[in-house]
Amino acid sequence: MQVFTYGAGMIRPAVPSDFQRLQALWLRTLVDAHPSIPQQVWQGKLSNFGHCLQTADLCLVYTANGKQTAEGFALITGTDQLEYLCVSPAFTKRGAGSELMRCAKRGRPQLLMTVLEENLNGRYFLQQQDFKETGRQPCAVSGQAEILMRYRPKLKAA
Repeated sequence: MQVFTYGAGMIRPAVPSDFQRLQALWLRTLVDAHPSIPQQVWQGKLSNFGHCLQTADLCLVYTANGKQTAEGFALITGTDQLEYLCVSPAFTKRGAGSELMRCAKRGRPQLLMTVLEENLNGRYFLQQQDFKETGRQPCAVSGQAEILMRYRPKLKAA
């Protein structure tokens, strides 16, 4: 996997020394994005996230200002399931998420992602990234709908 630079940032593959920081980013992002779900619910899922992180097909990390500290990440399982895209609050709305997404999309025929109904910022971001809603299903944990979304690259005109 290549390393990509973006302004003062860099996107690289995750390494095991990133995992603790990625868990902290994951927890912070999910708690902030889902105010109706108690933080304890997400804390109870940390070990599941850790397993997902260790078995992911690809985990891209965004770092900034020449440092190695992860300030965001995109985690892909299977060939096309974008499980998580999380960015530190200090780097949101500054292009880090868009760059992670651009790298995650690279060379893929599609990306799939599920987002909870109350996560309006996440839904809006995915729509900006050309994801389309493909369905909804109930989520037992949250009591709200999970929105299934898919990205497919636009075909270039001949």
